[in-house]
Amino acid sequence: MNLYALSRAAVPSAFIVISLTSTIYIAASTDNYLGFYPGIERITANISTISFIAQTSPNPSGIMAEAFVDNPSGYSGFRASLLLYAYLLPSNMSNSPLFKTRPVTFSSLGWASMAPHSQVGLNITTSLDAEDSASISRYLALNSGNVTVHTTLELYISTFLDSAVGAINANPAGTVKEVPLIVT
Repeated sequence: MNLYALSRAAVPSAFIVISLTSTIYIAASTDNYLGFYPGIERITANISTISFIAQTSPNPSGIMAEAFVDNPSGYSGFRASLLLYAYLLPSNMSNSPLFKTRPVTFSSLGWASMAPHSQVGLNITTSLDAEDSASISRYLALNSGNVTVHTTLELYISTFLDSAVGAINANPAGTVKEVPLIVT
């Protein structure tokens, strides 16, 4: 068999392989894309713990929230970021809440990629100035360490549409939850 005959047989075979590969890729991409809009509505975020991290000078005190973001959908192009507002509620209702008029605000740094059918854990930390740290310490002492944190969590989703519409706020009203404050 000469080289010319061999090349005539290889070209159609290569074309068939490339066509099949392209068809499989297009089918998989279409399936993923069709899960996009229903998938956005299914993503949820939840705060599991909030800790007050008391430090001594020169390190600042802070509050750390541990959150989980669930992607039960089959879509693979989501990234998540969180914004959290919190204020403290006393165990003794005769005491007033702390930071209610100006909640402590946290935000996650960057975007966490979300695989299909997965859960991503995010730790969100905010540093406190000396005055806020002292206020929390006094508040904890006043309430015998039994303090609950009233949280409002906003979930932002980043997608391929960011350049056109920006990140999507998946729950504009926020998810409200009360979580016991852990002192570390």
